[in-house]
Amino acid sequence: MRSPAVRSTFDVVLWLLARGASAGMRLPAQKLQRLLYLAQAHFAAANEGRKLMPATFLATELGPLEPTVYHV
Repeated sequence: MRSPAVRSTFDVVLWLLARGASAGMRLPAQKLQRLLYLAQAHFAAANEGRKLMPATFLATELGPLEPTVYHV
Protein backbone atom coordinates (compact mmCIF):
# COMPACT_ATOMS: atom_id res chain seq x y z
CA MET A 1 0.00 0.00 0.00
CA ARG A 2 1.30 3.45 -0.90
CA SER A 3 1.80 6.10 1.73
CA PRO A 4 -0.57 9.07 2.02
CA ALA A 5 0.14 12.16 -0.08
CA VAL A 6 0.81 14.33 2.98
CA ARG A 7 2.67 13.42 6.16
CA SER A 8 0.02 14.52 8.64
CA THR A 9 -3.66 15.38 8.84
CA PHE A 10 -2.57 18.62 10.47
CA ASP A 11 -0.87 19.66 7.22
CA VAL A 12 -4.29 19.60 5.56
CA VAL A 13 -5.95 21.29 8.55
CA LEU A 14 -3.44 24.15 8.48
CA TRP A 15 -3.87 24.54 4.72
CA LEU A 16 -7.67 24.68 5.02
CA LEU A 17 -7.49 27.19 7.88
CA ALA A 18 -5.06 29.37 5.91
CA ARG A 19 -7.32 29.29 2.86
CA GLY A 20 -10.29 30.28 5.01
CA ALA A 21 -8.33 33.10 6.63
CA SER A 22 -7.19 34.42 3.26
CA ALA A 23 -10.85 34.56 2.21
CA GLY A 24 -11.75 36.34 5.46
CA MET A 25 -13.59 33.30 6.84
CA ARG A 26 -13.24 31.42 10.08
CA LEU A 27 -13.88 27.69 9.71
CA PRO A 28 -16.01 26.23 12.51
CA ALA A 29 -14.80 22.85 13.83
CA GLN A 30 -17.70 20.90 12.33
CA LYS A 31 -17.19 22.42 8.89
CA LEU A 32 -13.46 21.68 9.11
CA GLN A 33 -14.22 18.02 9.89
CA ARG A 34 -16.53 17.76 6.89
CA LEU A 35 -14.02 19.43 4.59
CA LEU A 36 -11.33 16.99 5.72
CA TYR A 37 -13.64 14.07 4.98
CA LEU A 38 -14.57 15.42 1.55
CA ALA A 39 -10.92 16.13 0.71
CA GLN A 40 -9.96 12.56 1.64
CA ALA A 41 -12.82 11.10 -0.42
CA HIS A 42 -12.19 13.31 -3.44
CA PHE A 43 -8.46 12.56 -3.43
CA ALA A 44 -9.10 8.81 -3.15
CA ALA A 45 -11.58 8.91 -6.04
CA ALA A 46 -9.11 10.77 -8.25
CA ASN A 47 -6.05 8.68 -7.27
CA GLU A 48 -7.05 5.01 -7.36
CA GLY A 49 -8.04 4.86 -3.68
CA ARG A 50 -4.85 6.44 -2.35
CA LYS A 51 -5.21 8.42 0.89
CA LEU A 52 -4.56 12.14 0.99
CA MET A 53 -3.73 12.05 4.69
CA PRO A 54 -3.21 9.36 7.33
CA ALA A 55 -6.68 9.75 8.84
CA THR A 56 -9.44 7.40 9.92
CA PHE A 57 -12.88 8.98 10.13
CA LEU A 58 -15.62 7.90 12.50
CA ALA A 59 -19.30 8.08 11.63
CA THR A 60 -21.11 10.14 14.28
CA GLU A 61 -24.54 11.71 14.65
CA LEU A 62 -23.08 15.05 13.53
CA GLY A 63 -21.22 13.65 10.54
CA PRO A 64 -17.72 12.36 9.86
CA LEU A 65 -15.19 12.93 12.62
CA GLU A 66 -11.40 12.59 12.60
CA PRO A 67 -10.64 11.88 16.28
CA THR A 68 -7.08 13.29 16.38
CA VAL A 69 -8.15 16.67 15.04
CA TYR A 70 -11.26 16.65 17.25
CA HIS A 71 -9.20 16.22 20.43
CA VAL A 72 -6.84 19.04 19.54
